[in-house]
Amino acid sequence: MKELVNLGTYVLNPSKQNSTEKTVVVLGIARSGTTMVAKVLKELGVFMGENDSPVVEDTELSKLLEQDRNIQKFEELVEERNEQHKVWGWKRPEAFRYIKLFENKIRNPHFIIVFRDPLAIGMRESISMQAELFQTMTKVQRRYTAIIRYLQGTDKTCLLVSYEKALQKQDAFVDSLVDYLGLDLKKKQIEAARKCIEIDSPIYLEKTSRKKHPRGAVLTSGNGSMKGWAYNGKNKQRQQVDVFVDGKLVDTIVAKDYRKGLEMKGIGDGHHAFTYDYSNHLKPSPKFTLIDFKIHETDIVLNNGPILNAQPLFFVHIPKVGGTSFRKMLFPKYKAQNIFPSARTMREHKGYPSHEVLMNLDEETLNDVQLIFGHYPFICAQDIGKSFLTACMFRNPYSRMVSNIFHFLRKNPETSAREIFEQRKAKTADTQVKYFADATYDGNPKGYSRKEADEADLKQAIENMKKLDFIGINERYDESLKLFEKTFNLDLGDMIMKNVGEGKDMSLFDDELVQEIKSSVALEQRFYDEVVLEYERRKSLAEQNAKDSNSELD
Repeated sequence: MKELVNLGTYVLNPSKQNSTEKTVVVLGIARSGTTMVAKVLKELGVFMGENDSPVVEDTELSKLLEQDRNIQKFEELVEERNEQHKVWGWKRPEAFRYIKLFENKIRNPHFIIVFRDPLAIGMRESISMQAELFQTMTKVQRRYTAIIRYLQGTDKTCLLVSYEKALQKQDAFVDSLVDYLGLDLKKKQIEAARKCIEIDSPIYLEKTSRKKHPRGAVLTSGNGSMKGWAYNGKNKQRQQVDVFVDGKLVDTIVAKDYRKGLEMKGIGDGHHAFTYDYSNHLKPSPKFTLIDFKIHETDIVLNNGPILNAQPLFFVHIPKVGGTSFRKMLFPKYKAQNIFPSARTMREHKGYPSHEVLMNLDEETLNDVQLIFGHYPFICAQDIGKSFLTACMFRNPYSRMVSNIFHFLRKNPETSAREIFEQRKAKTADTQVKYFADATYDGNPKGYSRKEADEADLKQAIENMKKLDFIGINERYDESLKLFEKTFNLDLGDMIMKNVGEGKDMSLFDDELVQEIKSSVALEQRFYDEVVLEYERRKSLAEQNAKDSNSELD
């Protein structure tokens, strides 16, 4: 009869690796029982992060993917955990939404996915979060459908767990975890893990309930104002919100405006929204201003500190100059809805949308944009119909052409460097000149042209280049980052180098090919020489301004 008993666990794609090294990731849906699974794993000796939180959630890893979008730092922390622990785990229910980002970046992944009755999840959300029951149940069903689709197509090892069955058959559940992970444990430790399973833990219920804790969010920013909401379930008074500009308290406002969506979600009576005009606090262009909103007299931040300035920023991303690294440092400083192109738009277009899509943005969308970053020529920033600060990184033309050749060699390993050069020469040579060679936007920017640039293009490119608010040099990358930070009063954080330092076998380039490449970028080299001169001029000016400022303080 044993074979007829449903124990509530199922191993999908059993691991064929005979390895004691594993990374355990507990996934599912919020309120589905992932905390209970994480607690048992912790009791079984699986490292689940440096935290004593009742929800056993490793926010350090999650933050790197969700807020910072820093894959490099994520990989570094994963490697650090790998060195410290043969088996370690990470619990984050919502991480399933971006599982493709990390599933191939962790060592021997062993996923544990928890399933729970949608009504139970809906009721828990309603009690703890004041969420609308049927909306929550509908959302749960959609997310479980997405999880099932993933499971049907993955080759990764997964343990599927029924939360309800795990509570009913606790011994079998704990045994299934031990077997799944191949843990060699003493009977006493396994027994302790069974005892830690607790239904409706008072500590968990108190810590995860938001009814009595102040909360809120900043939802939109643009046109000199921000919209958000704040609510405190402890009392019926409207919640006060403190406004900080560059770390200094400048204002206190009351969240009292009505928003139907808040009421529908069970957030009080809906009168908990606010709109704040920040235009008077902005520094003169091109300096950036950092504005934060916090629950009054607390450290509870309603936003991630979006960067705001008198004018939005347009970053001209010339291919193969280090722009991708810059993007990874810049994007976390903005709210996602204020960036063009958004991640969704990039997915839809399989990369940067065309310049036609950019130049035909509707007025409402363009008004909300605070950052444009893409392979768009300088003239797009000039003629888009909105005033932008402009920035661009440049690179030695020969190095840029070589990097471009290696980029396509990686995609076509059977092709020679010479063949790639011949195929790409017309499109790639003089690109930096072409990106700045237009006097007006006529629907056919020279940046995408295969036509060879001429002396008139060079003259126009130099003139436009000098209009940039920031100029950076790839060969002096760290120095350029510091200049960017001084120019815009903006801390970019740790330096990120993407697609840099990859092994380049220069033996693939004979002397004849090297000379041909240099000859093909001769005009672009003249332009680059002018860029370097302008960069040096601005760097000297910034250094002199810094000295003058220090003298004033003495």
